Amino acid sequence: MVGEAGLFLFAALVAVVSLFTMIYFIIKLTDLEDYGGNLLSVCETLDKLVLPEYGLHAFLTFLFFLYRDWFPLLANSILVGYNVVTLLKLRQQNRKKLFNPTSIFGEIPRLKSECFVKMALYMLSFFYYIYRMVFALVE
Repeated sequence: MVGEAGLFLFAALVAVVSLFTMIYFIIKLTDLEDYGGNLLSVCETLDKLVLPEYGLHAFLTFLFFLYRDWFPLLANSILVGYNVVTLLKLRQQNRKKLFNPTSIFGEIPRLKSECFVKMALYMLSFFYYIYRMVFALVE
């Protein structure tokens, strides 16, 4: 089925983009932790990538719902739910940005561990999507 193979090809590409985004986040946070750097520019750069990452992941989850592929839908819904809770907490605190330059140094260990967990999830999902794409092409 070409539609299913196309879906999993798109999902693998989304996983690669998300994986490299998490690697970029980790590099920026580590540089900020080690060398200080310009807090304002780092926070603005990272904030520009947060909403597109959340939106792309939510769109991918919606596509899994449309194709009625339940295991990837369930696996991705957990992360989408976490992202929605994060955005709701920001709204509750009347903040528009995830990365606050005044308090980022206290949040760096938590943010880095969050990025590592997301990176592991994206890596596992990438290999699963490649497997499912090949399986759909062989059928």
